Amino acid sequence: RHGFNKMTVSLFITDQLKSFGLAAFFIALLVPIVIFVVHWGGEHFYIYIWAVAQLLIFVFMFVYPSFIMPLFNKYESLKDATLRNEIETLAKSLLFPLTKLFQVDGSKRSSHSNAFMFGFWKNKRIVLFDTLLESKVELDLTSGLPLGFEPDFATDKLVVKNLSTEGTAVGKWNEVHRGRLDEIKGGDTILAVNGESGDKMREKFETTVTDKGTLVLTLERKPYAMEEILAILCHEIGHWFHAHVLRTLVITSVHAFILFRLYAFVMHSSPMFEAFGFSSGDSGVVIGLAIFMLIFSPVETVVGMGMIVMSRKNEFQADDFAVKQGRGQPLSLP
Repeated sequence: RHGFNKMTVSLFITDQLKSFGLAAFFIALLVPIVIFVVHWGGEHFYIYIWAVAQLLIFVFMFVYPSFIMPLFNKYESLKDATLRNEIETLAKSLLFPLTKLFQVDGSKRSSHSNAFMFGFWKNKRIVLFDTLLESKVELDLTSGLPLGFEPDFATDKLVVKNLSTEGTAVGKWNEVHRGRLDEIKGGDTILAVNGESGDKMREKFETTVTDKGTLVLTLERKPYAMEEILAILCHEIGHWFHAHVLRTLVITSVHAFILFRLYAFVMHSSPMFEAFGFSSGDSGVVIGLAIFMLIFSPVETVVGMGMIVMSRKNEFQADDFAVKQGRGQPLSLP
């Protein structure tokens, strides 16, 4: 409706299949470990299962960005050398231990802009969504509507001329993008068409228009100024400065220990199993844990609300950090 969702049917199906495969893999891997530790640990199993859980969390923090995220998106080194130098200077001035800078093709799923960081201790990495770095316009020509602008082929680049927005493909695009960073305007320079630039760009443009396919234009006009991107990253570094990730890990760790300890009190409770239609002899680890989590779900809802409140507080704190670094103006609304 608002033009943010870029997910195609094929991409949605592919994501679902990958997610299902990963879920099946981790369930098959973790369930036997949980059952073994519970039986092996005896009456103090909750201590051992908690320790194993902490170990798995740290392993997953390494595995997820290195092996799982690349299954869904393409990560590559930040191409803009000027922006790279500015970010490295910012990180150095704030003593942020930056080791790598990436950009990711987030635009294939959403036009929302984002940035995040990950990594252990002195090995921090920052990822920028490509929606922060370049403006892309996706025109659907399958409806047979005229293009709505005339490109100027006199130069090596395509330039938008004679913009007409009524009853055209560009008009349909601008209906939901008017006033936004990716609204098409007269005089816009096109750097690439469907990923092709240089000599192949004109050929790709003419072929796509003739075939009435999807025309993806990469504009020369940047969606965000340099100072705005640096302000966004200063906000992200604020999360590191205030140790928000570490605090969340500690809270999660304490929360997990309490859950395992409480489960230890009722794991052999016959009334609990019988209340859900199981006999006392069906007190398996997985069944018992599933019942316990179902019973405990109202408490988990309250805990989840508390985590949301803490998350919002963290965001304001990170904003405040950016403001104190003199980066407040680019973060403010016009």
